[in-house]
Amino acid sequence: MWTESVTQEMDFRKTSGPHKGALTDQPGCEAGALGDSPNVWPDFTSQEKTPSREQVDPLDGYGTEPPGTYLGRKPSKCGEYWKTFRSPLALEAHQKSRARKMPHTCSECGKAFSRSAHLAQHQVVHTGAKPHKCKECGKTFSRSTHLSQHRRVHTGERPYACEECSKAFSRHTHLTQHQRIHTGEKPYACEECGKTFSRSTHLSQHQRVHTGERPYACEECGKAFSQSTHLTQHQRVHTGERPYACEECGKAFSQSTHLTQHLCIRTGEKPYRCDACGRAFSDCSALIRHLRIHSGEKPYQCQVCPKAFAQSSSLIEH
Repeated sequence: MWTESVTQEMDFRKTSGPHKGALTDQPGCEAGALGDSPNVWPDFTSQEKTPSREQVDPLDGYGTEPPGTYLGRKPSKCGEYWKTFRSPLALEAHQKSRARKMPHTCSECGKAFSRSAHLAQHQVVHTGAKPHKCKECGKTFSRSTHLSQHRRVHTGERPYACEECSKAFSRHTHLTQHQRIHTGEKPYACEECGKTFSRSTHLSQHQRVHTGERPYACEECGKAFSQSTHLTQHQRVHTGERPYACEECGKAFSQSTHLTQHLCIRTGEKPYRCDACGRAFSDCSALIRHLRIHSGEKPYQCQVCPKAFAQSSSLIEH
């Protein structure tokens, strides 16, 4: 048994002098610090006591090999995740403990699980099976939890409510994303420019500004876009679809923002207000253009000369 081996090794350390078992734990004497010679021993002046056998956890690998045999060797590493051990004996002890706690192993990739049900869920990744089917629309899912979430599309159930504004959501992740509106939290930062975002998807979309990637191409004309929503909006140029209609006059629009602008013109409402000067606008894009007066931002650069402009129309005129 490995426990007997650990005990034997600790007894060896106990009878080999007060300092020898603690060699690799002393400052400046980490593994490999003394070279390959097993006979070089420092003159310790520290009065710290070496832990007794009862104080030592055999899983941390402390003192599990005779002095000198471990010098110059790298720690043993667990293949399941990045945990290191000071000796193969401690690694073996860890693996046996892990095998007892997680006895169900995937034959495809070797990943281990504590329950057979969890293994069965995982194996769907390899098989591609989707055994859970929605009775309403026939859509299939790999997990029952995913089906439960989907059913809320049909039932309209929204069990996750925001405590700040009472807005409700069908998924907990959607609530978490929404709450960042109130907290102002933006945990996803761009490594290129430092700009932060509340959602990882927004960061992914933003990064295409730097990479120039446009993965969504129109099959009709070949024009490419950085976001799928932009492609969807563009395709309406070809189809003539105008799904957003004004209930007052019946006028229809290809984009919801255009309908919002139209409604503001009819009502005279100007919901977008500048914090700097108080001026209000009927649409968000007009406010964005106005804010550049205060910030001095000129994002539209001429490719021929160094002149830049605050509005794209000014660049076209130039």
